[in-house]
Amino acid sequence: IAKALSHEPKILFLDEPTTNLDATVIDWYKQLISKYAMQKTIVVCSNSIKDEYAFCDKIITMEDFK
Repeated sequence: IAKALSHEPKILFLDEPTTNLDATVIDWYKQLISKYAMQKTIVVCSNSIKDEYAFCDKIITMEDFK
């Protein structure tokens, strides 16, 4: 995540970004994202782990497509 953000992408795609991370690294993820989220378009795919996408302004679920 840090490497991807260091290239200053306009769009960042994250697929289950906190999978297999311990609590310390999840906290780091949340801090990093909160610092950069306002400056980027970030698309997060998640299996309902709210912390992975809590910073998002818009949430689209699979149910939206039924």
